[in-house]
Amino acid sequence: MADSNNSLNLKAGTRRFDYGWVILAVCFTIGVVGFGTQYSFGVFFKSLSGEFGWSRASTSAIFSVFMLLTPIFGILGGWLLDRYGPRIVVAITGALTGLGLLLTSSVATPWHIFITYSLLIAMGTG
Repeated sequence: MADSNNSLNLKAGTRRFDYGWVILAVCFTIGVVGFGTQYSFGVFFKSLSGEFGWSRASTSAIFSVFMLLTPIFGILGGWLLDRYGPRIVVAITGALTGLGLLLTSSVATPWHIFITYSLLIAMGTG
């Protein structure tokens, strides 16, 4: 019955907008921002190392800790999604990612970036 109604509406020239495309666009945007944030560290690697005089090992450790924490927070994020739904979880994780990026822009020592990038952004993108 529903198929016949849809075909009648299409024949009459009344096409309705499918809300699924909006959901797809929002999910795509969240994915691009999330993965872009996660994997952009390599672009700043030489600049961080050179500007602050950090060794390659300590600079690499920042991203390594980030990569270790991300799946841990991903598991926690999945539980939170089941419990509270996507609206509140995506809003909180977006805020954590934004805060992490904002605070990362003003780091002075390696431990600052471990907190701002490795912890906050891992919480936001995980």
